[in-house]
Amino acid sequence: LGVLAGVCLGWPDTQGFRMVGAEGKLATLVGLGLTLKVGVHHRDRTRIRLVCFLGNAGFDAVLRLHDAVVPPVLVGGATPPTPVPAQ
Repeated sequence: LGVLAGVCLGWPDTQGFRMVGAEGKLATLVGLGLTLKVGVHHRDRTRIRLVCFLGNAGFDAVLRLHDAVVPPVLVGGATPPTPVPAQ
């Protein structure tokens, strides 16, 4: 019997995406698992990454949006950083 749990809280991953989501796996005779994560690239806000797995099937995709994702207003009224134009 094995159990795995994970959570993504918005820190950049190795590819620069600020991922938010969770994953969990239970290993018995039949392994069960679920992963749901989404993130925006920390420099190029027109790129988003979607990760969805159920058991051994799923996808990990990077999509390019037409317009940049605008972050919500930051605490204290600070303005968010200006996105870097896509190349």
